[in-house]
Amino acid sequence: MKRTGLLVGALLLSVTGCGSEEASFEPNVFSEKDMCAVKAENLKSQICYGASREEAEAVVGNAVEEVAPNHVSYENGIRVFYRDGQVAAIELLEGSAEQYQTARGAKVGMSREEMIKLYGDQYMDSPGSGFLDYFYDSENEKLLTDPKQDLPPRSQEDAEKIRLVSTKLDADEHAEYMMIMDRRRAMYMD
Repeated sequence: MKRTGLLVGALLLSVTGCGSEEASFEPNVFSEKDMCAVKAENLKSQICYGASREEAEAVVGNAVEEVAPNHVSYENGIRVFYRDGQVAAIELLEGSAEQYQTARGAKVGMSREEMIKLYGDQYMDSPGSGFLDYFYDSENEKLLTDPKQDLPPRSQEDAEKIRLVSTKLDADEHAEYMMIMDRRRAMYMD
């Protein structure tokens, strides 16, 4: 009986990570934790989809330039789009790899294969697009893989329920830039 209790206790410790607050991720399993970018030197310092501008700027610092209304550039290759004062998109651009990565650990410069190891092989198949896209239906809690079946035209409000991590790949299939956003931002640029 004691041996069973010890085994159960050891299993619980390994599953819970001994109380660690750092997020753990599995390929092909998406969650709201995927909607964050973190500072490379301090993984607890994060900017997440839905955060207020004040919360975001506590992490990224002061704006360098407003490239369009509510679309703001910050130092070290990060750009944020705000909708109604909340983060609706996070962009990791050239120059961000030393400072920022996704909560899952992906960063600009990684290869397509490295991205698939982190996120899994259930991505939206867009042959020849030069993008590696992971769409997540937050309402039904599932990854979407078929653009014709899974992404019918929707209202802007419905499009907010679809989250995505999109990576633009260069000619050598390395991440040129990455975006964490909802489908409303992707479709309507809003």
